[in-house]
Amino acid sequence: MSCLITLEELQEAIRKTSGPSELHRATPIDEPLSTAFHTLRKFLQPVWPVPLQYVAHPAPPKRVAQALAYVIENNAQEELFDWYKGQINRCFKHVNSETAEFAAQNKGYPAHQLVFQLVERWHVIFLTWYDPLRVLTPEDASAYSLYSKYFHTFLLPCIPDSFPAGIKEVFTLDLTTSSSLLFGPTSKYPHSPMIKQLTTLGLLKRFQPLLFSVGYDAIDERIETICRGEWLQSSSASLEGMVGWFRQEIGVWLLKVLEAADQCMVSSSNQPGMSRVIEIVRPAMSRFEYHIYKSLSELRINELFDIIVDFPETMPVLEDLRICLNKTDQRAYLVQKLRAANTRRLLHPGADTQDIITQYISLMKALRVLDPPGVLLSCVAQPVRVYLRSREDTIRCIVTSLVEPGHSLGDELDQIPENDHAPQGLSSGLPIQEENDYQLTDWTPDPVDAPIGYKSLLKDDVIESLVSIYENRDGFVKELQTLLASRLLAVKGFDVTQELTRIEILKGKFGEANLQPCDIMLKDLSDSKRIDTAVHEVIPNAPVHPIIISRLFWPNLATSAFRFSPRLMELVKAFEQTYTAQKVDRRLRWLPPLGNVEIDVELQDRTLSLEVTPLQASVIELFETSDIWTFTQLRTALKMRTHLTSLRNSLYFWSNHEVLKEVEFGTWKLFETRESYKTSAAKIVRHVLEGAAAHIQKNKDR
Repeated sequence: MSCLITLEELQEAIRKTSGPSELHRATPIDEPLSTAFHTLRKFLQPVWPVPLQYVAHPAPPKRVAQALAYVIENNAQEELFDWYKGQINRCFKHVNSETAEFAAQNKGYPAHQLVFQLVERWHVIFLTWYDPLRVLTPEDASAYSLYSKYFHTFLLPCIPDSFPAGIKEVFTLDLTTSSSLLFGPTSKYPHSPMIKQLTTLGLLKRFQPLLFSVGYDAIDERIETICRGEWLQSSSASLEGMVGWFRQEIGVWLLKVLEAADQCMVSSSNQPGMSRVIEIVRPAMSRFEYHIYKSLSELRINELFDIIVDFPETMPVLEDLRICLNKTDQRAYLVQKLRAANTRRLLHPGADTQDIITQYISLMKALRVLDPPGVLLSCVAQPVRVYLRSREDTIRCIVTSLVEPGHSLGDELDQIPENDHAPQGLSSGLPIQEENDYQLTDWTPDPVDAPIGYKSLLKDDVIESLVSIYENRDGFVKELQTLLASRLLAVKGFDVTQELTRIEILKGKFGEANLQPCDIMLKDLSDSKRIDTAVHEVIPNAPVHPIIISRLFWPNLATSAFRFSPRLMELVKAFEQTYTAQKVDRRLRWLPPLGNVEIDVELQDRTLSLEVTPLQASVIELFETSDIWTFTQLRTALKMRTHLTSLRNSLYFWSNHEVLKEVEFGTWKLFETRESYKTSAAKIVRHVLEGAAAHIQKNKDR
């Protein structure tokens, strides 16, 4: 069954079933309020198109003010503002179309120019549409706040895709403003109107990450251009210089941006101090300074291998890196990068062992600067130690550096205090660290990031760290004896002061008992000097000064037996007879290949004063009897059965001095003048001594 009811009947039914309050709300709006709404809507209606220039409204007419008062009296202003918001929203379709058309027309032009024009246009629209509301509510901050909020919300969909890139260009150009303008009053700041317009539109806060990214990019660019590869005495490339530059440039720039945006309640001054700048932009400053520490530490970590190569001249850079590491979590990154650099540039067959040892020494010292507890050293040094242990000549290179002058390890040995020369660890059966563990009185727990076994590298003594690469020190002791023997055999005038000092210091590292053979070798030199003095009192004109060694305490000296030339034989026989007369129960056994001879070779056009080996002296003396000798004849005359390479090298030696020349295969001839040497039919050949060939090839590989 259907039922129809008229409108009058429905209203009558509602009146009968409703209370007084419900009836009042259901009643249509009264005529005076409707008239007031109509008056205000006509006054507030947003205009379109908006003029190119903003023109302020005059004071509202009296009837408009009365209408607003009536609306407020009836608590209807919220409905009025909702209507106003809806009108602005509808008008933004025109803003969107105008913006898209404007962006299309300016396509291909610099993005920052589009930003300047769009922001200025949007700002005019903002002020024009807000102006009626402003004159109606001049002291109502909430009305402005609501209007700004809704305008910003409606504006965001209108922003073209190229706007973020353009706004970043604006900030970049802003940062490049001359310092004189930055330090001047804010009124003279060239982009002050632009910053204020962005703030009014709510876009400065929206694109604040781009503002900061410009600062980050400027920091990265300066670090790359000023700091990369600059390690020595450069104030601008130092950490302090970078922070100072940041505060003078970017800090002041941020101050001006914030002042122009009215976000800093600080009066402008002609020359703002750094303390004021830091205080105003402190939240951003901390982030920027952290970025400086992080970026600079990343750069120095990538350069750390080369920085270590130049240590200790690069000490200031290492101090900066130490500060950066303390403020950033970059320790694991440092270990990863430095280990990779060591593997790529150091731990390969083409690197010379001595270079690896030198770099390892610098590595230990440099990482001690960065991390005194030694955790970084433990993580980085282990692959280097393992690689050095795998090389056959590591012990020889270490010992050579300890004994030979001019090496860094020798300098380390000289710096050891006298009270440190006592035997430590190496003289006992315990490893150094294990022995020291029983002597610790100030024990502290391991650092949290310490690797397993990192204590094994905790040695301030570089020499101990190198020696500890090997668990067994016997190899060092034997190599030390061999090298000392070579040095003592090359000593002139029996002066072993330097060698004696070295051995006394090394006793503290290897133990006195282990180096007892070295003491006997040094004593042999002292005894040889005394014997030489006694013999030459009998034969003062004999130019022979032999070193008499105790065979059982010297290393095996590889020798190639040959017979001295007649003149040399006469000299050594005279010395031997005098010695035997003084030492009846002793006999001398000569080692012909060892030692050196100072000779003058008198030729027709020149005289050569050289220091040569006994074999080289014997060879050239044989050519006094005949100008031409074959290799076989020389071998027979010198009674050489083995080690023919030494004989061949002796011939090459004189050939390189343009005295002998191989005129036929295996036949050598003496030339008295350079002219005859060069004009002979035989081809001139610069010989490489076979004993030096390996060394030359090694240098070539490097």
